[in-house]
Amino acid sequence: MKSSPEEQERVMTLQTLDTSLTQLAHKEKTLSVIQALEILTISHNSTRDLIIAAETEKADIKHELSKSEIDVEQVVTRIEKDEKRMASGTASPKELEQMQHELASLNKRRSELEEIELEVMVRVDGIDDRIKSLSVERDQFKLKMAELDAQNTKELTDIAEAVSSAN
Repeated sequence: MKSSPEEQERVMTLQTLDTSLTQLAHKEKTLSVIQALEILTISHNSTRDLIIAAETEKADIKHELSKSEIDVEQVVTRIEKDEKRMASGTASPKELEQMQHELASLNKRRSELEEIELEVMVRVDGIDDRIKSLSVERDQFKLKMAELDAQNTKELTDIAEAVSSAN
């Protein structure tokens, strides 16, 4: 069965239109912007998770710092109490000698605890720096994602317009 030239032309036009629509659909699915957005989203989420982990670690370290501060305060209170007792002159010479040894031990312990406290403070500062750095990185990901999202929207709009004009 032979087709008329008009029918053949319509079939050719339809074939061209179908090919164009297929190409546009493929282009829509394989936009490099979409892939870049997916990669950025993964990186953003990973950075967000690292921030959460760092903030949790910071909370734990701050708890450790509070405990260390309490330990130092207890030793200082004990030192003050013993010094007052020694200054009062109500203790026997043997008790005074024992208190002097105890004060020496307490002062040594105080130094050790203050050193631990300083180390914990340094760790808090390190975590703060890491959180700031990760936050900057996360914000950069957000900015880039917003740019790519706008680009993606434009490209999808262009494809939709091409599809409408093809119909």
